[in-house]
Amino acid sequence: METKKTKSEELSFLKDVISKLGAIVFIVDLESLEYIWGNGRYYDMFGYREDEIFMNIMEFAENYFHPDDKPIVKKRVTAFRENKINSWSGVYRIKHKEGDWVWVHALYVVCKRNTDGKPEQLIGVVIDAGDNFKTISQAKELLLDRFRKQNNNEISKLTAREIEIMCLIV
Repeated sequence: METKKTKSEELSFLKDVISKLGAIVFIVDLESLEYIWGNGRYYDMFGYREDEIFMNIMEFAENYFHPDDKPIVKKRVTAFRENKINSWSGVYRIKHKEGDWVWVHALYVVCKRNTDGKPEQLIGVVIDAGDNFKTISQAKELLLDRFRKQNNNEISKLTAREIEIMCLIV
Protein backbone atom coordinates (compact mmCIF):
# COMPACT_ATOMS: atom_id res chain seq x y z
CA MET A 1 0.00 0.00 0.00
CA GLU A 2 1.37 3.39 -1.00
CA THR A 3 1.40 6.09 1.63
CA LYS A 4 0.40 9.66 0.90
CA LYS A 5 3.15 12.22 1.14
CA THR A 6 2.62 15.81 2.10
CA LYS A 7 3.36 18.47 -0.51
CA SER A 8 6.46 19.41 1.48
CA GLU A 9 7.70 15.80 1.48
CA GLU A 10 7.04 15.46 -2.25
CA LEU A 11 8.87 18.69 -2.99
CA SER A 12 11.80 17.65 -0.83
CA PHE A 13 11.92 14.26 -2.57
CA LEU A 14 11.85 15.84 -6.06
CA LYS A 15 14.56 18.37 -5.16
CA ASP A 16 16.73 15.53 -3.85
CA VAL A 17 16.25 13.45 -7.01
CA ILE A 18 16.95 16.38 -9.34
CA SER A 19 20.04 17.42 -7.38
CA LYS A 20 21.51 13.92 -7.82
CA LEU A 21 21.09 13.82 -11.58
CA GLY A 22 24.31 14.04 -13.54
CA ALA A 23 22.79 17.05 -15.26
CA ILE A 24 22.12 20.72 -14.82
CA VAL A 25 18.39 21.37 -14.54
CA PHE A 26 17.04 24.93 -14.55
CA ILE A 27 13.99 27.06 -15.27
CA VAL A 28 14.16 30.33 -17.23
CA ASP A 29 11.59 33.14 -17.52
CA LEU A 30 11.12 33.86 -21.25
CA GLU A 31 10.06 37.47 -20.69
CA SER A 32 13.04 38.63 -18.63
CA LEU A 33 15.38 35.81 -19.73
CA GLU A 34 16.42 35.44 -16.09
CA TYR A 35 17.03 32.14 -14.35
CA ILE A 36 14.23 31.29 -11.91
CA TRP A 37 15.69 28.13 -10.43
CA GLY A 38 18.57 25.70 -10.88
CA ASN A 39 19.64 22.46 -9.26
CA GLY A 40 23.15 23.68 -8.43
CA ARG A 41 25.21 21.39 -10.69
CA TYR A 42 27.00 24.27 -12.46
CA TYR A 43 30.12 23.90 -10.35
CA ASP A 44 30.40 20.17 -11.09
CA MET A 45 30.22 20.64 -14.85
CA PHE A 46 31.80 24.06 -15.48
CA GLY A 47 33.58 25.08 -12.27
CA TYR A 48 31.34 28.11 -11.60
CA ARG A 49 29.26 28.84 -8.53
CA GLU A 50 25.60 29.71 -9.19
CA ASP A 51 26.16 33.35 -8.21
CA GLU A 52 28.85 33.60 -10.92
CA ILE A 53 26.59 32.45 -13.74
CA PHE A 54 22.96 33.03 -12.72
CA MET A 55 22.27 35.95 -15.04
CA ASN A 56 20.23 36.79 -18.09
CA ILE A 57 20.56 33.83 -20.49
CA MET A 58 21.69 36.12 -23.32
CA GLU A 59 24.48 37.45 -21.08
CA PHE A 60 25.37 33.89 -20.15
CA ALA A 61 25.58 32.94 -23.83
CA GLU A 62 27.68 36.00 -24.61
CA ASN A 63 30.10 35.33 -21.74
CA TYR A 64 30.35 31.52 -21.77
CA PHE A 65 29.26 30.06 -25.13
CA HIS A 66 31.83 29.28 -27.80
CA PRO A 67 31.82 32.12 -30.39
CA ASP A 68 30.56 29.75 -33.11
CA ASP A 69 27.67 28.59 -30.91
CA LYS A 70 26.34 31.95 -29.65
CA PRO A 71 23.81 32.36 -32.51
CA ILE A 72 22.12 29.11 -31.41
CA VAL A 73 20.74 30.75 -28.26
CA LYS A 74 19.50 33.88 -30.00
CA LYS A 75 17.64 31.89 -32.68
CA ARG A 76 16.07 29.48 -30.18
CA VAL A 77 14.99 32.20 -27.72
CA THR A 78 13.29 34.05 -30.58
CA ALA A 79 11.58 30.86 -31.77
CA PHE A 80 10.31 30.07 -28.25
CA ARG A 81 9.11 33.64 -27.68
CA GLU A 82 7.26 33.66 -31.03
CA ASN A 83 5.65 30.32 -30.09
CA LYS A 84 7.19 28.62 -33.14
CA ILE A 85 8.69 25.72 -31.17
CA ASN A 86 7.75 23.87 -27.98
CA SER A 87 11.09 22.17 -27.45
CA TRP A 88 14.63 22.14 -28.75
CA SER A 89 17.56 19.80 -28.30
CA GLY A 90 21.12 20.40 -29.44
CA VAL A 91 24.84 20.28 -28.81
CA TYR A 92 27.09 23.26 -28.15
CA ARG A 93 30.18 24.31 -26.17
CA ILE A 94 30.40 26.19 -22.88
CA LYS A 95 33.62 27.57 -21.43
CA HIS A 96 34.84 25.88 -18.25
CA LYS A 97 36.22 28.17 -15.55
CA GLU A 98 39.68 26.74 -16.25
CA GLY A 99 39.43 27.85 -19.89
CA ASP A 100 38.70 24.68 -21.88
CA TRP A 101 35.47 24.04 -23.79
CA VAL A 102 32.90 21.55 -22.51
CA TRP A 103 30.65 19.98 -25.14
CA VAL A 104 27.12 19.75 -23.76
CA HIS A 105 23.84 18.31 -24.94
CA ALA A 106 20.84 20.40 -23.92
CA LEU A 107 17.08 19.97 -24.03
CA TYR A 108 14.74 22.93 -23.55
CA VAL A 109 10.98 22.53 -23.19
CA VAL A 110 8.20 25.06 -22.60
CA CYS A 111 6.94 24.26 -19.09
CA LYS A 112 4.53 27.13 -18.47
CA ARG A 113 2.24 29.20 -20.68
CA ASN A 114 0.09 32.25 -19.97
CA THR A 115 -3.71 32.30 -20.44
CA ASP A 116 -3.23 33.21 -24.13
CA GLY A 117 -1.06 30.12 -24.66
CA LYS A 118 2.12 32.16 -25.05
CA PRO A 119 5.23 30.46 -23.57
CA GLU A 120 6.32 32.00 -20.25
CA GLN A 121 8.91 29.59 -18.86
CA LEU A 122 11.37 27.01 -20.15
CA ILE A 123 12.87 24.08 -18.33
CA GLY A 124 16.35 23.14 -19.45
CA VAL A 125 18.41 20.01 -18.92
CA VAL A 126 22.11 20.10 -19.78
CA ILE A 127 24.48 17.13 -19.70
CA ASP A 128 28.17 16.85 -20.48
CA ALA A 129 28.16 15.33 -23.98
CA GLY A 130 31.75 14.16 -23.60
CA ASP A 131 30.78 11.84 -20.75
CA ASN A 132 28.51 9.88 -23.07
CA PHE A 133 31.22 8.82 -25.50
CA LYS A 134 33.84 6.48 -24.14
CA THR A 135 35.52 6.00 -27.50
CA ILE A 136 36.01 7.92 -30.73
CA SER A 137 34.26 5.08 -32.59
CA GLN A 138 31.08 5.69 -30.55
CA ALA A 139 31.08 9.37 -31.54
CA LYS A 140 31.68 8.47 -35.20
CA GLU A 141 28.85 5.92 -35.10
CA LEU A 142 26.48 8.52 -33.65
CA LEU A 143 27.33 10.98 -36.42
CA LEU A 144 27.00 8.33 -39.14
CA ASP A 145 23.62 7.30 -37.75
CA ARG A 146 22.43 10.94 -37.74
CA PHE A 147 23.62 11.41 -41.34
CA ARG A 148 21.83 8.19 -42.40
CA LYS A 149 18.58 9.40 -40.82
CA GLN A 150 18.89 12.84 -42.44
CA ASN A 151 19.63 11.29 -45.85
CA ASN A 152 16.72 8.85 -45.56
CA ASN A 153 14.44 11.73 -44.62
CA GLU A 154 15.52 13.71 -47.70
CA ILE A 155 15.30 10.69 -50.01
CA SER A 156 11.76 9.95 -48.80
CA LYS A 157 10.72 13.37 -50.13
CA LEU A 158 11.77 12.50 -53.68
CA THR A 159 9.21 11.43 -56.26
CA ALA A 160 9.51 8.09 -58.06
CA ARG A 161 10.58 9.95 -61.23
CA GLU A 162 13.28 11.90 -59.40
CA ILE A 163 14.69 8.66 -57.98
CA GLU A 164 14.58 7.06 -61.43
CA ILE A 165 16.52 9.99 -62.94
CA MET A 166 19.12 9.87 -60.14
CA CYS A 167 19.63 6.14 -60.77
CA LEU A 168 20.14 6.81 -64.47
CA ILE A 169 22.70 9.49 -63.69
CA VAL A 170 24.61 7.15 -61.38
